[in-house]
Amino acid sequence: MENKEVAKYLERIEIKGLWGRYDVDWKLNPDVNILVGENGTGKSTILTMVNNFFQNFFVTNKNLEKIFRKIEITYWTGKESTTEKGIAFKGTFTKTTDPSQFASGYSIKLDGYSKNSLNVKLLSTFDNELKISDIDRKFYPNLNTELDFYLDKAIAFYKDYQLNLSKKIINQKQNIDIVYKKKEYFIETINRLFALTEKVIDEDDNGIVFLFSDGTKINITDLSSGEKQLLLILLTVLCQDENPSVLLLDEPEISLHFSWQHELIKNIRILNPNCQVIIATHSTSIFTKGWMNKIFFIDGVENERIRHKITQKV
Repeated sequence: MENKEVAKYLERIEIKGLWGRYDVDWKLNPDVNILVGENGTGKSTILTMVNNFFQNFFVTNKNLEKIFRKIEITYWTGKESTTEKGIAFKGTFTKTTDPSQFASGYSIKLDGYSKNSLNVKLLSTFDNELKISDIDRKFYPNLNTELDFYLDKAIAFYKDYQLNLSKKIINQKQNIDIVYKKKEYFIETINRLFALTEKVIDEDDNGIVFLFSDGTKINITDLSSGEKQLLLILLTVLCQDENPSVLLLDEPEISLHFSWQHELIKNIRILNPNCQVIIATHSTSIFTKGWMNKIFFIDGVENERIRHKITQKV
């Protein structure tokens, strides 16, 4: 019978035989985790594997044996009561020779707990050209990059988010100031950060529309890469509506001004204090303002020996 506990964050990530060479054992903080390492040490791969785990991508990927032998993730319910320790559950993808298992040759074991109860999202912040089929192109005629595509989806979620806020006020009789507090912070933050280029959010629109100071509308696709990137990250966190979530960010400093990098984690945590942030980065601007104790390092590769690779800064 499936356990009904609600997961609050990831407690531990264990990967056996990463690239056939390394074991990873990462004990995570419940709030902020910043992974630092040289190029090629596996930062992005680890984040991608965690995302694949939650999106069930492993059951269709045919090249897994080239990447890892086993991945095990521990979820934590984080009991509110100080007298209860809380409950941890493990989910595992591992190789199997059982022909009744998935065609990919991997099986899943979830120890009585549904991993789908925890919202995990990997945001790609690279503004690459959007590659979609001709059939899909007719539904997205104005989208040219991956950031355009993901922003389009995020804005759709934003419309649902606003509808849920209205329901809290009308159906649940919640205080209007409290209900709209995070949305107002989001709008104030974006307007403040975009002020240098005289852009503001049009609050009369149900979606996200920007205006220049003279009232001229700006298409989302016409924003800079950095503006799209920041908007996508903060909009995604806002729409989590303060629910327990895991946000995976791979090099979010790409295209962001260093002053925006300084504020990034703070703004994420204000918008959703229940969001566990896991970042892979090269930028010191991400962690120098109050987050130095949240840094983990991936050791350099010295030899072929299997060993743990992730250590936290003391």
